[in-house]
Amino acid sequence: MYYKVFFDETCHLEYDGINIMGGGAIFCKKEKFIEATRYIKYLKYKHNAFHELKWTKISKSGLEFYKALIDYFFESEFLSFRAITSNKTILDHQKFNDGSHDRYYYKLMYLAFEPMIKESNRYYVYTDYKDSNGAKELVSLKKYLLTKKHNSVELEFQMIRSHEAVLLQLADFFIGAIAYKKRTDIPHQSKIKNIICDYLEEKTQRYLSYNTSKDEPKFNIFHHKAGYGK
Repeated sequence: MYYKVFFDETCHLEYDGINIMGGGAIFCKKEKFIEATRYIKYLKYKHNAFHELKWTKISKSGLEFYKALIDYFFESEFLSFRAITSNKTILDHQKFNDGSHDRYYYKLMYLAFEPMIKESNRYYVYTDYKDSNGAKELVSLKKYLLTKKHNSVELEFQMIRSHEAVLLQLADFFIGAIAYKKRTDIPHQSKIKNIICDYLEEKTQRYLSYNTSKDEPKFNIFHHKAGYGK
Protein backbone atom coordinates (compact mmCIF):
# COMPACT_ATOMS: atom_id res chain seq x y z
CA MET A 1 0.00 0.00 0.00
CA TYR A 2 1.23 3.52 -0.89
CA TYR A 3 0.29 6.48 1.33
CA LYS A 4 0.71 10.21 1.17
CA VAL A 5 1.06 11.61 4.69
CA PHE A 6 0.70 15.22 5.84
CA PHE A 7 2.13 16.23 9.22
CA ASP A 8 1.65 19.53 11.02
CA GLU A 9 2.51 20.71 14.52
CA THR A 10 0.89 23.08 16.98
CA CYS A 11 2.28 25.21 19.81
CA HIS A 12 5.75 23.67 19.38
CA LEU A 13 7.75 26.71 20.47
CA GLU A 14 9.44 26.22 23.82
CA TYR A 15 8.63 29.58 25.41
CA ASP A 16 5.27 30.57 23.91
CA GLY A 17 3.40 30.44 27.23
CA ILE A 18 1.27 27.49 26.09
CA ASN A 19 1.49 24.30 28.14
CA ILE A 20 0.60 21.75 25.42
CA MET A 21 2.42 21.02 22.17
CA GLY A 22 1.38 18.48 19.59
CA GLY A 23 1.64 17.05 16.13
CA GLY A 24 -0.84 15.37 13.82
CA ALA A 25 -0.64 13.38 10.58
CA ILE A 26 -3.27 12.75 7.93
CA PHE A 27 -2.74 9.46 6.09
CA CYS A 28 -4.28 9.20 2.62
CA LYS A 29 -4.09 6.27 0.22
CA LYS A 30 -2.12 7.54 -2.76
CA GLU A 31 -4.71 6.57 -5.35
CA LYS A 32 -7.32 8.66 -3.50
CA PHE A 33 -5.15 11.73 -2.94
CA ILE A 34 -6.43 13.72 -5.94
CA GLU A 35 -10.03 12.81 -5.12
CA ALA A 36 -9.64 13.95 -1.50
CA THR A 37 -7.90 17.18 -2.48
CA ARG A 38 -10.54 18.06 -5.06
CA TYR A 39 -13.43 17.33 -2.73
CA ILE A 40 -12.03 19.46 0.10
CA LYS A 41 -11.48 22.30 -2.38
CA TYR A 42 -15.09 21.80 -3.51
CA LEU A 43 -16.27 22.12 0.10
CA LYS A 44 -14.27 25.31 0.46
CA TYR A 45 -15.90 26.68 -2.70
CA LYS A 46 -19.38 25.57 -1.64
CA HIS A 47 -19.08 27.27 1.75
CA ASN A 48 -17.13 30.34 0.54
CA ALA A 49 -14.16 29.29 2.67
CA PHE A 50 -11.41 30.40 0.32
CA HIS A 51 -8.86 31.23 3.01
CA GLU A 52 -6.24 28.77 4.25
CA LEU A 53 -7.74 26.43 6.83
CA LYS A 54 -5.98 26.98 10.17
CA TRP A 55 -7.20 26.20 13.68
CA THR A 56 -5.98 29.57 14.95
CA LYS A 57 -8.11 31.39 12.36
CA ILE A 58 -11.44 29.57 12.54
CA SER A 59 -14.55 31.71 12.75
CA LYS A 60 -18.26 31.35 13.50
CA SER A 61 -19.12 31.99 9.85
CA GLY A 62 -17.26 28.83 8.83
CA LEU A 63 -19.12 26.40 11.10
CA GLU A 64 -21.03 24.60 8.34
CA PHE A 65 -17.81 24.20 6.36
CA TYR A 66 -15.98 22.76 9.38
CA LYS A 67 -18.79 20.28 10.03
CA ALA A 68 -18.90 19.25 6.35
CA LEU A 69 -15.13 18.75 6.39
CA ILE A 70 -15.32 16.58 9.53
CA ASP A 71 -18.19 14.57 8.02
CA TYR A 72 -16.17 13.96 4.85
CA PHE A 73 -13.16 12.73 6.80
CA PHE A 74 -15.17 10.23 8.84
CA GLU A 75 -17.12 9.02 5.81
CA SER A 76 -13.94 8.44 3.77
CA GLU A 77 -12.46 4.97 4.13
CA PHE A 78 -9.12 6.08 2.68
CA LEU A 79 -8.32 8.83 5.22
CA SER A 80 -7.00 8.41 8.75
CA PHE A 81 -5.40 10.59 11.41
CA ARG A 82 -2.82 10.19 14.18
CA ALA A 83 -2.29 12.82 16.89
CA ILE A 84 0.21 13.13 19.71
CA THR A 85 0.47 15.80 22.41
CA SER A 86 2.88 16.50 25.25
CA ASN A 87 2.92 18.80 28.27
CA LYS A 88 5.82 21.24 27.79
CA THR A 89 5.84 22.28 31.45
CA ILE A 90 7.24 18.93 32.63
CA LEU A 91 9.93 18.43 30.01
CA ASP A 92 13.49 17.89 31.26
CA HIS A 93 15.59 18.50 28.17
CA GLN A 94 18.89 18.53 30.02
CA LYS A 95 18.33 14.99 31.28
CA PHE A 96 16.60 13.38 28.33
CA ASN A 97 17.04 15.44 25.14
CA ASP A 98 20.66 16.62 25.08
CA GLY A 99 19.46 20.00 26.33
CA SER A 100 17.47 20.58 23.16
CA HIS A 101 13.76 21.31 22.82
CA ASP A 102 14.22 20.93 19.08
CA ARG A 103 15.51 17.38 19.61
CA TYR A 104 12.40 16.57 21.61
CA TYR A 105 10.22 17.93 18.80
CA TYR A 106 11.56 15.25 16.45
CA LYS A 107 11.18 12.58 19.13
CA LEU A 108 7.52 13.58 19.23
CA MET A 109 7.34 13.18 15.45
CA TYR A 110 8.84 9.71 15.80
CA LEU A 111 6.16 8.76 18.33
CA ALA A 112 3.50 10.14 16.01
CA PHE A 113 4.57 8.07 13.02
CA GLU A 114 5.94 4.81 14.42
CA PRO A 115 2.65 3.05 15.32
CA MET A 116 1.01 4.01 12.03
CA ILE A 117 3.77 2.86 9.67
CA LYS A 118 3.21 -0.73 8.65
CA GLU A 119 5.82 -3.02 7.19
CA SER A 120 5.96 -3.48 3.41
CA ASN A 121 4.12 -0.18 2.77
CA ARG A 122 5.33 2.99 1.07
CA TYR A 123 4.96 6.45 2.68
CA TYR A 124 5.68 9.86 1.21
CA VAL A 125 5.50 12.31 4.12
CA TYR A 126 4.96 16.04 3.69
CA THR A 127 5.76 18.16 6.75
CA ASP A 128 5.08 21.83 7.29
CA TYR A 129 8.25 23.87 6.92
CA LYS A 130 9.68 24.45 10.40
CA ASP A 131 13.21 25.87 10.05
CA SER A 132 16.43 25.55 8.05
CA ASN A 133 17.58 22.66 10.24
CA GLY A 134 14.50 20.60 9.42
CA ALA A 135 15.90 18.68 6.44
CA LYS A 136 18.83 17.33 8.48
CA GLU A 137 16.57 16.28 11.36
CA LEU A 138 14.16 14.55 8.99
CA VAL A 139 17.04 12.45 7.61
CA SER A 140 17.73 11.24 11.17
CA LEU A 141 14.03 10.63 11.80
CA LYS A 142 13.80 8.55 8.63
CA LYS A 143 16.81 6.46 9.73
CA TYR A 144 15.30 5.70 13.14
CA LEU A 145 11.91 4.80 11.68
CA LEU A 146 13.43 2.49 9.07
CA THR A 147 15.56 0.78 11.73
CA LYS A 148 12.47 0.23 13.87
CA LYS A 149 10.66 -1.30 10.89
CA HIS A 150 13.68 -3.41 9.89
CA ASN A 151 13.97 -1.45 6.62
CA SER A 152 10.82 -3.17 5.37
CA VAL A 153 9.09 0.08 4.40
CA GLU A 154 9.79 2.79 1.84
CA LEU A 155 9.81 6.21 3.46
CA GLU A 156 10.52 9.71 2.15
CA PHE A 157 10.12 13.17 3.70
CA GLN A 158 9.57 16.53 2.07
CA MET A 159 9.02 19.94 3.66
CA ILE A 160 6.30 22.14 2.12
CA ARG A 161 4.31 25.25 3.04
CA SER A 162 0.86 24.69 4.49
CA HIS A 163 -0.94 26.69 1.79
CA GLU A 164 0.30 24.13 -0.78
CA ALA A 165 -1.80 21.20 0.49
CA VAL A 166 -5.33 21.12 1.87
CA LEU A 167 -4.62 17.81 3.64
CA LEU A 168 -1.80 19.51 5.55
CA GLN A 169 -4.33 22.16 6.53
CA LEU A 170 -6.71 19.43 7.69
CA ALA A 171 -3.94 18.02 9.91
CA ASP A 172 -3.49 21.52 11.40
CA PHE A 173 -7.25 21.74 12.04
CA PHE A 174 -7.46 18.38 13.84
CA ILE A 175 -4.31 18.70 15.96
CA GLY A 176 -5.31 22.25 16.83
CA ALA A 177 -8.64 21.02 18.18
CA ILE A 178 -7.04 18.21 20.19
CA ALA A 179 -4.35 20.44 21.71
CA TYR A 180 -6.96 23.09 22.53
CA LYS A 181 -9.07 20.50 24.35
CA LYS A 182 -6.03 19.26 26.29
CA ARG A 183 -4.75 22.68 27.39
CA THR A 184 -5.17 23.66 31.03
CA ASP A 185 -3.70 27.16 30.75
CA ILE A 186 -6.82 28.72 29.18
CA PRO A 187 -10.52 28.92 30.20
CA HIS A 188 -11.85 27.42 26.89
CA GLN A 189 -14.26 30.27 26.28
CA SER A 190 -14.26 30.15 22.48
CA LYS A 191 -17.79 29.13 21.49
CA ILE A 192 -16.86 28.08 17.94
CA LYS A 193 -13.86 26.03 19.09
CA ASN A 194 -15.96 24.30 21.74
CA ILE A 195 -18.62 23.45 19.15
CA ILE A 196 -16.03 21.91 16.84
CA CYS A 197 -14.46 19.88 19.66
CA ASP A 198 -17.90 18.65 20.70
CA TYR A 199 -18.67 17.68 17.11
CA LEU A 200 -15.42 15.72 16.82
CA GLU A 201 -16.19 13.93 20.09
CA GLU A 202 -19.65 13.10 18.78
CA LYS A 203 -18.10 11.58 15.64
CA THR A 204 -15.45 9.59 17.49
CA GLN A 205 -17.60 8.72 20.53
CA ARG A 206 -14.57 9.61 22.67
CA TYR A 207 -13.23 12.59 24.58
CA LEU A 208 -10.42 14.33 22.71
CA SER A 209 -8.50 14.68 25.98
CA TYR A 210 -8.30 10.88 26.37
CA ASN A 211 -6.02 8.41 24.61
CA THR A 212 -7.46 6.02 22.07
CA SER A 213 -6.23 2.47 21.66
CA LYS A 214 -2.81 2.34 20.04
CA ASP A 215 -4.42 0.32 17.24
CA GLU A 216 -7.30 2.75 16.60
CA PRO A 217 -7.29 2.93 12.78
CA LYS A 218 -9.32 6.07 12.02
CA PHE A 219 -8.76 8.86 14.57
CA ASN A 220 -5.83 7.87 16.76
CA ILE A 221 -4.81 10.02 19.76
CA PHE A 222 -1.85 9.63 22.11
CA HIS A 223 -1.33 12.12 24.95
CA HIS A 224 2.26 11.50 25.93
CA LYS A 225 2.37 11.68 29.74
CA ALA A 226 6.07 10.92 30.21
CA GLY A 227 6.88 14.32 28.79
CA TYR A 228 10.50 13.55 27.94
CA GLY A 229 10.08 11.07 25.09
CA LYS A 230 12.00 8.09 26.41
